Amino acid sequence: MVPQKRSRRRVLQASGAAALVALAGCLGGDDSPDDTPDDSPDDGTSGDGDSDIPPVETADVRPYPEYVAPDGAAEVSAVYVDRVAVESTRDWFDEEFIAESEDPLLLLPGVAPELLARGSITLNQAGLGALLNDGFDSTVEASLIASGALVAAGSIDTDEIGERLQTETETPIRAFEQVDEVGAYSLYEPATGAENVIAVSETDIIWAGDRDPVERAIETVGGDRERATVAVGSFGWVLDAVGDHHVAFAGHGEPADDPQEEFDVLSEADSFASTHAFENGTIRAELAAVFGSEAALDRAADEIEETFGTEAAELSAEFGDDRVHIAGSYPGELLDR
Repeated sequence: MVPQKRSRRRVLQASGAAALVALAGCLGGDDSPDDTPDDSPDDGTSGDGDSDIPPVETADVRPYPEYVAPDGAAEVSAVYVDRVAVESTRDWFDEEFIAESEDPLLLLPGVAPELLARGSITLNQAGLGALLNDGFDSTVEASLIASGALVAAGSIDTDEIGERLQTETETPIRAFEQVDEVGAYSLYEPATGAENVIAVSETDIIWAGDRDPVERAIETVGGDRERATVAVGSFGWVLDAVGDHHVAFAGHGEPADDPQEEFDVLSEADSFASTHAFENGTIRAELAAVFGSEAALDRAADEIEETFGTEAAELSAEFGDDRVHIAGSYPGELLDR
């Protein structure tokens, strides 16, 4: 859920401490197929014949739910960005459109970049600040938070990253040393004894303030730990309910905080997923939430209907006994021409 203030603050601190990647844009989603509708032309134009809008590309990485398992408190947090997709929207997407919105359906997924941006300091402290700016042979195509672990996914030159981590720098963490190997991952900890653990493989870099979140993510990827989508039925439902997406902010139990009061209507939700998808010059925003009871949803339903999707050009909303799914389309104003 998007919990009440006390719970939100505690989990925000955990997510922020783990945050690895700073992003100057939106965050995003799954291993999405081509978003071009079946009736779209094959020449890269949008379905309405507008050849000025390039198709949205996607990262070639492991689907982010494969990293996510419940933590020791049986809570789940999932934040994801497809950096390739975000970059492919630069010619037509005006980020200020979201920043200036008052529509919670459009705003809620924007919590994701705020959480990941907190990690820029930690990334620089490890001497990997140039990783996102073509400063390495390694490339990062997507970034995520997986229940306290930060992941940079892409094509990783393990020797390059290992050498960089073990090189003395002027940063606060200084140098790391390799301490272990777990499956395909080499684990590094600061030589100074500071609390940080980084796991490096050919497909991703996983970072957290201690070893538990890193090993949890590794075990989940390897199939040795049950994924949150299977272990928590309501969390699996909300991720299934939202379509393919490029920005995702989701959780179960007590996931990350946000100071904006317009999200308090979800304070009684057990699981939620909010997403952005970029397609044909349009943002599709979705929310799926499962509440603790039918009565809890009844208390929130009127406000959800009155506030979510108020700026959408097209809107659909489906309410079940204890769950809701809303999808809105936001076209036109996003085009920077």
